[in-house]
Amino acid sequence: MNCKRICATRSAAHPPHQQHNMSQIMKLKSEMTLTLLVKKAVSLALLSFISLLFSGQAQAVVLNVNSSGKLTGAAGVKVGLNYYDVEFLSGTCIQIFSGCDSLDDLFFKDGSLAQAASQALLDQVLIDGSQGLFDSQPTLLPITNSSSIVANIFTPYNVDMSANTVSIRSARNYSGEVADTIVTLNLSRAGPSSSSVYAKWSLATPVPAPLPILGAVAAIGWSRKLRRRIRESQALAS
Repeated sequence: MNCKRICATRSAAHPPHQQHNMSQIMKLKSEMTLTLLVKKAVSLALLSFISLLFSGQAQAVVLNVNSSGKLTGAAGVKVGLNYYDVEFLSGTCIQIFSGCDSLDDLFFKDGSLAQAASQALLDQVLIDGSQGLFDSQPTLLPITNSSSIVANIFTPYNVDMSANTVSIRSARNYSGEVADTIVTLNLSRAGPSSSSVYAKWSLATPVPAPLPILGAVAAIGWSRKLRRRIRESQALAS
């Protein structure tokens, strides 16, 4: 008799469906706690990534060097606020730039942009480092004159078909202690140069989102789903 009353009282106080819902709420709260810990760890990783980004290390230029040790281009070169990839190619403007008979064939269409791009080459790409002495030894560029004391990297920005010329900014990389410089030239569209290469620019290839960012997005989405499930369980329990 007493047992039946006690059991009935307990059963009335906590019906089976409420006991189940309470169990679900406790489980979800545990999962929520774990999610918050994951979010905190991801947030710290994200802050570290942002710190690297603003310090300039996350956008380091990648030099492209072939098996012969020649510098054939670079990826992630910063010009103004944007990042570009560049190839160094031997040949004429006609050969490299789809005939070089229209402004549309050229990537940069303004002298000031070609100037900034040429300066970026001198500052960020033509440097001495562990991959090669690309500032001190201009012959490490893919030029055909192996004894040249200077390498010219042409960035074209205008075509004059009436004069059969192309306007360029030339980043001149000298050997030794001679100061590098940038000059403006009007060259024949068909004229090759044994101590020069053309710079063929393109927008930098997009980099996949860093893992810290992907982790943060996943954690936020997971926590939102858990909060919604907790609210639904609490509504059923009330």
